[in-house]
Amino acid sequence: MQRSPSAVSSSQWTALITSTAPGYVTDTQPAAHARKAIRLGYDIRAKDFGANSSHQQPTVPKDFGVKSGDVVLDIGCGTGRSTVPLVASPASQIVGLDLSRGMLKRALETLPPTRTSLIEGDAEVLPLGDTSIDHIESRRALSHLPDQCTVFQEMWRVLRLGGTLDITQFGDRILGRPIERIFRSVLRDITGARATTLLGLFRPPSIGSIEAVSRAAGFETVDLHATTTHRRVDPERAAHSLLLATTYICAQLDTAQQTSLAEQVRVAAKSQADSDGLADWTYEIRLRARKTVS
Repeated sequence: MQRSPSAVSSSQWTALITSTAPGYVTDTQPAAHARKAIRLGYDIRAKDFGANSSHQQPTVPKDFGVKSGDVVLDIGCGTGRSTVPLVASPASQIVGLDLSRGMLKRALETLPPTRTSLIEGDAEVLPLGDTSIDHIESRRALSHLPDQCTVFQEMWRVLRLGGTLDITQFGDRILGRPIERIFRSVLRDITGARATTLLGLFRPPSIGSIEAVSRAAGFETVDLHATTTHRRVDPERAAHSLLLATTYICAQLDTAQQTSLAEQVRVAAKSQADSDGLADWTYEIRLRARKTVS
C-alpha cells in the first residue's frame, strides 16, 4: 500500500492542537464539561474540517415530502456540508444549529444568505419555539450529546404535528474497529482513570437504544436500519484520521501526553496492519420517524 500523503508526524499534530486550543476544559459538572470540550474540539478543527472527506452529502428523502413553506432544522450542521442539499429542497427556510462557533463561521461561507439561518446552540435545549419546525435532519452529531433522551424530547417539542426527522449517526459497533481499540487502550495507559470521562465524550448508541429513546419521546418509526461498510486502510492514515476526529479529547491533554498518544497510536496501528492494510469499517444507524400525535 502507498503511504498516506496526509499523514503527519506526532510533533506536527501536537503543534496543530496546542497552537489553536484556547485552554483546557475544567468544568466539574459532566454535562457542562462535555459541551465545552466538544465545542473546543470542533472550533480547533473548523478551518480544515471535511477538506479530505470522501463522504457523500445526504439528500432529503422524497417520501418525506419537504414542501414549499416548510421550515427545516439541521442539528449539528457544522460547516454546512450536510445543509447544502437542503437548500435545493422547496423548504422556505433552513435553520442550521451547532455548538461550535468556528464551524458556523465556515457554514456562513458555504451556505447562501437567502432562506438559511444559523444558530449557535445546544440540541438538548433547542432555542426554538414549540411546533415551529416541519422537518429535522442530523448527520453524525448526536453521539456527542450526553442525554439523547432529552434531545429526542426537544425534537418532539419543536416539530409540528406530522413533522418528520431523519437522523444518521455512528452506532456502537464502530468502537470495535482496531484503530478505535488502539486509541482507547493507549489513552487509558496515558491518562489513567481520567480516560473514562474523556472517552465518554463520544458515546455511539446501539440501534435498540435509538429506537427506544425515539419511541419514548412519542415518535412513530418510519424506517430504522444500520449499515456496515468494511474496508482496508493505510494504518498511518487511520491513526491520523482518528487523532483529528478526537481533537475534542486530545485538546484536554498536555503537550507531552498529546505527543505520546499520537506516536503510540501510529506505532500500534502499523504493527497490527498486514500487507493489505488495517481492517476498518463504518457502522451507521439511520432513523426516519414522524410525529403523529400531539
